[in-house]
Amino acid sequence: MTGMLVMVPSVHVMMRDGQMWMDDKFVAGLHLFAREWGGPTRVVLQQGSATLPFASPVTAADLPGELRLIAQDAPISAEDLRGAQVVLGTADDHRQLDLARLCGAVGARLVYAIEYPLQTRLAVARLDLARRPLRLARSVQWFLTQELRLRRAFRSADGVQANGYPAMAGLWGVEQRHMPRSGQSVGAGDHGHSFRNAGPRGVERAAADRPCRPADRDEGYVGPHSHRHRAAQPGRGFPHGHL
Repeated sequence: MTGMLVMVPSVHVMMRDGQMWMDDKFVAGLHLFAREWGGPTRVVLQQGSATLPFASPVTAADLPGELRLIAQDAPISAEDLRGAQVVLGTADDHRQLDLARLCGAVGARLVYAIEYPLQTRLAVARLDLARRPLRLARSVQWFLTQELRLRRAFRSADGVQANGYPAMAGLWGVEQRHMPRSGQSVGAGDHGHSFRNAGPRGVERAAADRPCRPADRDEGYVGPHSHRHRAAQPGRGFPHGHL
């Protein structure tokens, strides 16, 4: 029997007069994941007040599986993930880069989805802060620091799902020996990379079939070559152009 998939997206649920409002595309994606996973699902959502431009009112009955709401800016807890076979986190959200420790505590496999590589984040910052050089310099430094955290997070995960070729190219070289990867938007053969165009469930199912190693997770790394990971240098495993 397929175990539970727990999804921890970066998008929030907008609360207005006690009514939940959710992004329409996000809700459609939840149904797709639930259908293709073929087992129980849970989504952990933070409540927020920021406006969602393409949102509709929803109730828990409109969503597949279990809905768990947490307060705005509240950290993810082990209780939110308990019972999961696989946790699908969001690497674009820097607050989720320490999920490996929680997954190890509850015996779950961890898969990260990522959409925006470093060069995209830096390009957006340069556009937004072109006339504010001091703030731009601080933002660039912050992004570079978070990139190091992201690399460590990927090495401690059981799989990565890249949503789009730029993100997929950014993952090339990250623990190719053991980490399942999936390119959801483009086929592997088009670019010569060994990513699998497996759709929403491919990398999650691949991770679910792997043995969980909570002892390694305590040190921030997991996998059959964990001793090699600990010796890895911060700049290795990603294309040089990303820094």
